[in-house]
Amino acid sequence: MNRFAAMYDAYNGVYPKRTISNYPPYTAPELCPIPTRPSAPPENYACDIWSLGATAYRLLYGNPPFLGVDEECTYKRICGKKLHFPDTPKVSKKAKDLLEKMLSKDLKKRPTAREVLKNPWIRNFDQNKLERFNVTEADVLNAVTTRSWE
Repeated sequence: MNRFAAMYDAYNGVYPKRTISNYPPYTAPELCPIPTRPSAPPENYACDIWSLGATAYRLLYGNPPFLGVDEECTYKRICGKKLHFPDTPKVSKKAKDLLEKMLSKDLKKRPTAREVLKNPWIRNFDQNKLERFNVTEADVLNAVTTRSWE
């Protein structure tokens, strides 16, 4: 299961404060807790595109793209190993092209969410319905609630 979240400060604004992943195979290279990770600005959404790409890869091939025998090995593979596509199952060139872009180690080369949606591999998406939306502080505050268990 992919557990990935951007942590928000719901009391002081809607901007992400830091991004975490508690499942290493979906962690973007710039977030790996190893010395060889690439540097990146602390607040960016490219890591979300990476996580989505790793999820799509797993859905297509059955395993995350850089899975190692343990966490440290996985992080080293994420930061240092070239992306590999298994021979089976057969996956289209368009799908592989999108995955290569989403799983680029250079976060500046990763597509935006809008670019992912416009990619030729993504089918049956009505581009006319692609609208920009704004999230207000009230939206964030209303989305976060506290519950008490009875």
